[in-house]
Amino acid sequence: MKDTVLLLLWMALWGLGGVWIVRRAFNLRANEELITGICVGLIFENWAANLAAHVFPEVTAFWLGAVIVLVTGLAFSIKDLREDWRKLFRFKVSLLQVLLLMGMVYVFYMLGRGLAILDDYQNLPVTSLLAAGEVPPRFALDPMVSFNYHYLVLLFSAQIMRIGDMYPWLALDLARSIGFSIGLIMTGLYVQRITWSKMAGVVAGVVAAFGGGTRWLMLLLPLTIPV
Repeated sequence: MKDTVLLLLWMALWGLGGVWIVRRAFNLRANEELITGICVGLIFENWAANLAAHVFPEVTAFWLGAVIVLVTGLAFSIKDLREDWRKLFRFKVSLLQVLLLMGMVYVFYMLGRGLAILDDYQNLPVTSLLAAGEVPPRFALDPMVSFNYHYLVLLFSAQIMRIGDMYPWLALDLARSIGFSIGLIMTGLYVQRITWSKMAGVVAGVVAAFGGGTRWLMLLLPLTIPV
């Protein structure tokens, strides 16, 4: 229970900081601020944690990354702080978006939970190395070789693993489900913005879910069916 609370607190820090950043940095519609802020906060936090991990112990660096996002968001919102600090928390929260995000994260997490069907023979060792403070990571089978790979999702997984006290394969599945869900909703919001059509946004999200590959659809089949 304690680890879950810490994980949610860590996410709240960079999520809230991201919302504050996008409110001042971009000209967004009210229904776009929350998801866009979470997306920006997630990416910014990973970037900051990656840099901090070169200097500080891994868990300290992971928390520091979230705090950096929050403080940056406060810096962007200095005008609101001077006028009325309560303005910081006056942003539109779409209940439908929140439920959709939570539902998608749950579905995608449960679909791939612990199955390791993709390239996880590569990703799981790297996630463990990152969680142990090996930033940037080295190739798991040869420590003399630097692992020059785009490891944002793996670093996000490593942070979930350490802060939430999760197994690496479950942390990786959760990180993927969060990233995939945010990406699909962002796709829908972007298409809705340029077309002014909610239906077009929904269709774009569905197309994006299937357009990137359909290997995960096999997870919907019963285990008794050979594939």
